[in-house]
Amino acid sequence: MKSDAARGTAYLDDFVLSLAGELDARVFVLGCEPGCRMEVVLLAASVPGAAKRRPSLSLRELKIRDVLHGDLVVLEDEPVFAGDRFPGGPARSCAAHPLNDADGRIIGAIVAMWEQPGSRARDCVPVLHESGPRVAAEVESLLLAAESARFEQRCRLVSEVTHALLQSRPSREQLESAMEIVCARMDVDAASLRTVDDGELELVSCAGIPPAQRVPRLPANQGIAREIMASHRPLTIEYVPNHPATAPKVEARPGSFQFQSFAGAPLMSDGVVTGILGVYTTGHTRVFTPADLGQLQILANFFALSLLNRDLFEAINRHLVEVHQSRLARQGAAE
Repeated sequence: MKSDAARGTAYLDDFVLSLAGELDARVFVLGCEPGCRMEVVLLAASVPGAAKRRPSLSLRELKIRDVLHGDLVVLEDEPVFAGDRFPGGPARSCAAHPLNDADGRIIGAIVAMWEQPGSRARDCVPVLHESGPRVAAEVESLLLAAESARFEQRCRLVSEVTHALLQSRPSREQLESAMEIVCARMDVDAASLRTVDDGELELVSCAGIPPAQRVPRLPANQGIAREIMASHRPLTIEYVPNHPATAPKVEARPGSFQFQSFAGAPLMSDGVVTGILGVYTTGHTRVFTPADLGQLQILANFFALSLLNRDLFEAINRHLVEVHQSRLARQGAAE
């Protein structure tokens, strides 16, 4: 027996193919990413294989972006977007109809596109409007299923990371494994762990950042770091290139690791920030939700505890070595 999500996916797949044939258009069904203003997931597409992995898309630079504010968008003779932002290539005309849930919130859109200009975009609006309620119901069901899956991933993330870190002395390999788990379970492209050392943030471990773009040390009193160090609270930046604290750095460091969105949480010890755990998206922007930030802070707390245990273990070992050497020196002097 098919699950509700599987039935919903099958319905949307049939819907876009049927509507594409009726309108002689490329047809897409989009669902809003939770907490994101301009990010959508491609739930169904008439272009073969386009929605197989439900890729995320940014509408930030597209002329249909107003559909996520509840507006009907009709373009009859102008480029909808540049390049291959949607499967199937560029388009010269388009109709985009918003989808609302039972409470009137925007949860997605139906989009029809044509390569050539023409009046078909406006003519198809009644068809999109009539299809809206049923499609919206299926989209809402799929988004709820996806959110449930994310919650399960959060639970697995905390379990897997704590299992990797609850060691008396976590090795470099264990830390790298934990960072890879963070990337996979939080669905981000990269993650980094830095600790405060002599007024700078030293890179302890990371995942997803090319070796040539890893910066061993960063100032702790500039940019993103300064905000987290001052507030002692998690921070998220949806679009880093435009943020006042980060835009100058992006321009000043060509060839460095570039990212679109960021979320970070402080490592705390006795009310003092001892480091920062950061996660990044590179191919698209993302709004990290309060649940994401809460989870990130929990992970930062575990990293802080694990690194503190490591430092204490190493300090005790150094002390024992010093005591042993002192005893040997005293014995040698006595002889």
